[in-house]
Amino acid sequence: MMQTRGREFMGGVKAVRIALDKYKMATGHKIVILKNDTTHFTAKCEEDGCGWRIHFGPVNGDTSRFVLKDCNAHSCGVGLRLKSPAVTTKLVKHLIADNIQGDPSLKLRQIMSLFKKNYGSNIKYHHARRAKEAVFEEHYSDDEKSYSD
Repeated sequence: MMQTRGREFMGGVKAVRIALDKYKMATGHKIVILKNDTTHFTAKCEEDGCGWRIHFGPVNGDTSRFVLKDCNAHSCGVGLRLKSPAVTTKLVKHLIADNIQGDPSLKLRQIMSLFKKNYGSNIKYHHARRAKEAVFEEHYSDDEKSYSD
């Protein structure tokens, strides 16, 4: 997933952050972000002595396209140790946006069940609520503003 050198991410550093969150959720590794700005992204494994490290940079100076420039293999063997790796509201929003757009009436418990079924990880009620609110704000906020004018 994250191991392919030269892999390109459209959407800049935001796409890289989401991909890293997916990787952490899928593998259970704890990752520390060392550099996180619009032109570079570097992260490493939190375990002492593990050589896993990734570095992303823009493609030909275009910050909307990032490419994996360097990646080492994990030497810690810690992955898949976490029962429910930490997930963020941004990750939940990104992963369930299509479901909510397809059925805006989805209840929060249904979102939690869908997430568990599709991604094998439990999420908290507030993550589901905040993610649903973020999807609505991102996709429907212009309509709401147009009615208030």
